[in-house]
Order: sequence, then structure tokens, then C-alpha cells
Amino acid sequence: MKTKKMKVFLHAGLHKTGSTAIQSYLKLNNDELKYNNIYYDNELSGRSQVDINFCIDMDRNIREAYSLGAVNYIISNERLLGTPRNGYNTAKDNATLIVNTLQSIDFVEFELIIFVRRQDDFFKSSYIQQIKQGESLSFDEYFNKKVIDSFDWLELYRILHIIFDGRINFLEYSNKFEYNPHHIYNEADRVFELPSELTRENKNFNPSYGDLALNIALQFNQKFNGKEKNRNKWLREILQRELNNVNTSKVHIIDNSRLLEITKRYKASNMELAKMLGFSDTFYCFDDLDKLPEIYNDQIIMNAAILNELLNSKQEIAQLKKSIKNMDLELKALKSVCNNKNKPKEKLIKKIKSLFLKTKR
Repeated sequence: MKTKKMKVFLHAGLHKTGSTAIQSYLKLNNDELKYNNIYYDNELSGRSQVDINFCIDMDRNIREAYSLGAVNYIISNERLLGTPRNGYNTAKDNATLIVNTLQSIDFVEFELIIFVRRQDDFFKSSYIQQIKQGESLSFDEYFNKKVIDSFDWLELYRILHIIFDGRINFLEYSNKFEYNPHHIYNEADRVFELPSELTRENKNFNPSYGDLALNIALQFNQKFNGKEKNRNKWLREILQRELNNVNTSKVHIIDNSRLLEITKRYKASNMELAKMLGFSDTFYCFDDLDKLPEIYNDQIIMNAAILNELLNSKQEIAQLKKSIKNMDLELKALKSVCNNKNKPKEKLIKKIKSLFLKTKR
């Protein structure tokens, strides 16, 4: 009979802190993890909300994993506490529901893991992600839709610390995670107590947009109003592949005055949180805020040919394919006419002339 408790890790994001990279890493190594008696719940990690059904399934999956010999059990889902859209205002209720479920299982101990990102950087990254997915709002419009007072990580920490009775690991999201997923894989190894030798592939690494790419994507979204999903995916691949590092002082669609507003709003609480948990000074130091570059905002001068070429090239290819198909049908019709000796000679000549003119055009 087992006496040692199984450890349950609940990774709740937050959003824009490398959660997708961590989940891809865990999924990729699922067989190796099971070999080491570590169970990654891929099904619950994909759920869109925490409710009574989520908790019922979590209870069942944990018990099943334990019966199979699991030592550690992992759920990684950045929606466990809610979403940025609602300002994580469901965090308290969700956390209470989860803790009540886990406390009813006598053979588990559990820990909540959260990465937090400085709010100005968090807002900027969230906006860029929305543009990638087809959003057409300007940054100012996007900013005004948010409840700015809902992103106080210190307040979130205090609430969750009480509910989880101190069993919470609040971590700083480092900028180095943004450019090299191996850094966040190393962090995942540490916080989830994973084997050190796991497969590391970067297939799901999501390159950022440079200024020019972001501007083109926004104009594209505004023109098509989110109705061209396939075209958006195609454009996104081009922008990330060709323009992800192209930054220019003449293209700014992120309003730095808004970022300044955000950083000032959270400076005091970020400082207290950083000193409490040992975060780096960059989490609350904003000495360079007054040195932000000049804002061009919506007064952007762009070569429209770049955008038009991207928008029209695929359309032209489709039109060409259609023309080739029509031409093929014409040729088949002509062949049919030539093979039919009963057709009048005048009609055959007319058909040949028509085909010749089309080909010439």
C-alpha cells in the first residue's frame, strides 16, 4: 500500500508568459514523463474554463494517475484563473473550487505555479498576439477595453496565497524566455521536478513581429475585418518569417504614453512584490520611462506597395489558376470540335479565332 503522497502541480500561466511553450514541451515528452512516473494531464490543460465538471474530471484523473503509480501530476492551463479579457476576476472563485477538490483527496499535496510579467510588457505582448490572430483595433482602442486596475499582481498573490495556504510558487517571467524557449524549458524542469534530459524541439516557438510586420498585419486586419482567416494565416507566416526583426523608428503603433500610464500605475505594488519574492530590479525600476522614443502613433508613412503586393499576390495566383483551368476547358472543347466532322467549318474557324485572342491577351 502506498504511503507517500502524490504531488500535484497546477501551472496557471499567466497569459503571455511562455505557457504554450511549456505545454508543448510537456506534451512532446509525455512518454518519457510517464516512464519517470510523472503524469501530464493534456486533456485538462486544454479546457477553456474551471467549473464543477472540470473539478470532477480532475478528481477522477488524479485518482487514476495515482493508481497507475504516478509520483507527480501536472496541469498546465493559463485559463485556470480566468483570462485577461475579464481581468482575472474569476481567480478567487476558480482557486477556491480547485483547492476544495484537492483537499478532498487525502493522498495528494499540491502547489500553484504562476509566472507574472511586468504589466506594460504584458499589455504590449497581448495586443501583438491579438493582431496576429486578426484583431483590427488600434492599441488605444484595445487599451481602453481593458480594466487597468485588474492587473495588480501583488493583490493577486495575496488572494491566492491565502486560498492555497502558502502553497504557491510566484515566479518572474524573464525576457530571455521570449527569445530562447530553452530558458523556459530549464525553468519547467526545475519547478515541475522533471528529469534533466528531455527532448527539446522548437517547432511551436512563436516568433515575434517587428514594427513593420505589426503595422502591415494591422492594416490587413482592418481591411478585411477578420473575415479572411486562411489569408491571415498565410500573411502571418510571411511576416514572422521575413519581417519579424524589422524595426524602424518611423513605424510605431504601440502608444508609449499608454505604457507609461500602466507602469506608473503598478510601480509601487510591483516594487513590494519584487522585494517580497526576490524578483529582479527590472520588475519595478522604470528610470528610463522619460526616455521613450517619440510617438508616431497613427501618422504612419508606409509604402503601400508592400501591403498591396502581399494582399494581391495570392489573389493573382488564384486568378491565374482559374484562367489556366478555363483555357484547359477551351482546349478540350476545341479538340471535341475538331474530332466532330459534322460541325460546320465556319464554327470551327470562329472557335479557333476566339481561343487565339484569349491566349494573346
